[in-house]
Amino acid sequence: MVVASERVDAIADEATLAGLGNVPAGYRHYERRVVAGAPLSLPGALLKWSTVHRSEAIVPPEAEATARAHVRAEAAAGRIELGHGLGFVVFHFSDATAYLIVAMWYQTQELWQSLFVRELAGEEGYRRVRPGFDWSTICVWELDPVWHERQAWVRYLASARDAAAKRTYLDDHPTGTM
Repeated sequence: MVVASERVDAIADEATLAGLGNVPAGYRHYERRVVAGAPLSLPGALLKWSTVHRSEAIVPPEAEATARAHVRAEAAAGRIELGHGLGFVVFHFSDATAYLIVAMWYQTQELWQSLFVRELAGEEGYRRVRPGFDWSTICVWELDPVWHERQAWVRYLASARDAAAKRTYLDDHPTGTM
């Protein structure tokens, strides 16, 4: 059996590695926090809400209110697939940009995602983007709440999937520093 380190040594010499993973020297990686918010109720769906932001930052209440209003309007217009009616939102309030990841569980184990972006300086509303074409799929900080939601959904799938299990899923929130 070949172990991973042997495979890497076989294909990655110093010259190859020198050209890979070169993050700019001036980049500073900041901690973020994930905070559970009140669920978002939509006709035919209930979404858990998580806000991601720099640890020292304060998210203005109007920023979250605008994000929630946008998700409601998109759902009311039929532009978000509501799947089985359970899902979550990751609202990432970053330095210059706000990201809204609306994720719905669909076809038992699939996660359907709608991504909206808003430049905080001057842009009035959110615009939809296509992950992988117009924008990144998901960033390193957003992965934490998404992974948490994956684990919570798997626990739900393994449960009786009754009202109590649904409440347990909806009460299971990611929180903390990442």
